[in-house]
Amino acid sequence: MKRKLDDEIKIIFFDIDHTLFDHQAGHFVTSSFKAMEKLQQKGTKIFLCTARPYRSMMWLGPFARLNFDGFIAVNGGLIAIGNKIIHKDLLEPALINKLVNYAKQRKLTLEIMTTENAFFATEESDISRQFMTNWKETKPNYKPYRNEEVTSALLFSKDDEGQFLKTLGCYFHRFCDVGTDIYPHHLQKGEGIDIVLKTLNMTKNNAMAFGDDIADISMFEHVKYGIAMGNAKEECKKKAYFVTKDISKDGVAYALKHFKLI
Repeated sequence: MKRKLDDEIKIIFFDIDHTLFDHQAGHFVTSSFKAMEKLQQKGTKIFLCTARPYRSMMWLGPFARLNFDGFIAVNGGLIAIGNKIIHKDLLEPALINKLVNYAKQRKLTLEIMTTENAFFATEESDISRQFMTNWKETKPNYKPYRNEEVTSALLFSKDDEGQFLKTLGCYFHRFCDVGTDIYPHHLQKGEGIDIVLKTLNMTKNNAMAFGDDIADISMFEHVKYGIAMGNAKEECKKKAYFVTKDISKDGVAYALKHFKLI
């Protein structure tokens, strides 16, 4: 049944990869950005909500297409409303130094993500080069770590480095066969959404979220209307309020039209 939610929905959170950015086609879905622009024109706030760090989002280019009202990056570890950062979780410098030394000893590439930038703290490798190509990233420069504020790190290795990482007391997630994300603690997108809603004096009843992956389930748990893409993982679909069409079939625009939000 179609429902008109204009008076209820004040803010919508969008995952990036496989939700707004079609990796098979290699570009953002134009219809999604046209739909989001219409939402903004009606007064609905539009936020990105992604596991990507800030610089990775910048490299990919969504901000060149639309002036978003804010973003949640690093799975909730870095949050901005407008041009102001309102929340950041940081890795301790002592932990980063241990990571750098370990990566150097093992001849592994370590990428460091700060609140505004990213750099290789150790030499790049064939593994990191291939990763940058596959994930549409721009290769960062190499520079020594100098106690910058770090929101996350990415360790490139074909081997599971979990035994060492457990000794650091941080949270880590091996998200692909060559990459492990390292965070200060177990960050979740849903907790980032809570921070945004509280800051804007909104409740979950005012919020909708679009996603496709396991990490997006926490988004659905912290908004009233969780929308899973047609190409989403089955676990994600089971937790959704509504399942829309695939990204390749204009799923975002379809759902917004379905609920008469545009």
